Amino acid sequence: DYPEIYSQFQEREEGAMEWQGHVVSFRRIYPNPADREHYWYLVGMADEAWALGQLDTFVQIFFTILGLTVLVVLLASRAFIGSLMRPLISITRQLERLGQGEVVPEEINYRYTDEIGRMLESTHKLMANMEALSQQVDTISAGDYSQRVQILSDKDLLGNAINNMTATLQENQHSSESQSWLNTGRVQLSQELSGDLEPRD
Repeated sequence: DYPEIYSQFQEREEGAMEWQGHVVSFRRIYPNPADREHYWYLVGMADEAWALGQLDTFVQIFFTILGLTVLVVLLASRAFIGSLMRPLISITRQLERLGQGEVVPEEINYRYTDEIGRMLESTHKLMANMEALSQQVDTISAGDYSQRVQILSDKDLLGNAINNMTATLQENQHSSESQSWLNTGRVQLSQELSGDLEPRD
């Protein structure tokens, strides 16, 4: 029906072209796949304005979806990076304060058990232990040697050292009290004996 465009189909299995305000697409069909000499063409024709309008609509939809996808990825990446940075910043801040002798625990809601979660847990334990040690030192300075700090492990050098110091001070206090009691008793006994040996009229 379209001899003027049939000549452009030759030597091509399929394709598309513009012809007189239309978009023409074609594909070679072989009724007998074993016979490549006899075939016919399946031809589709659409108005060019309509076809390009549909293409423009597709392009707009495609780039809209692409833009939304990129936006979602950026927001998700920012939220993910923020969820990682917040606990790391908290750990850094607490360690910096601890380096200045200040014990300020911070509570961070981090529900994962990855490396960052273990770092937060270790930092919390460190801050709690340092606070307990400082309280124990205050208790010792007040003259109370009955309290002990909780030992974190067999390798807790500082905790063991403070407990050993507390025990030594407690023993020294008991020894001092016993020695003071003995000295007081001797003085009182000496006074009693001296009173008995004084001459009487």
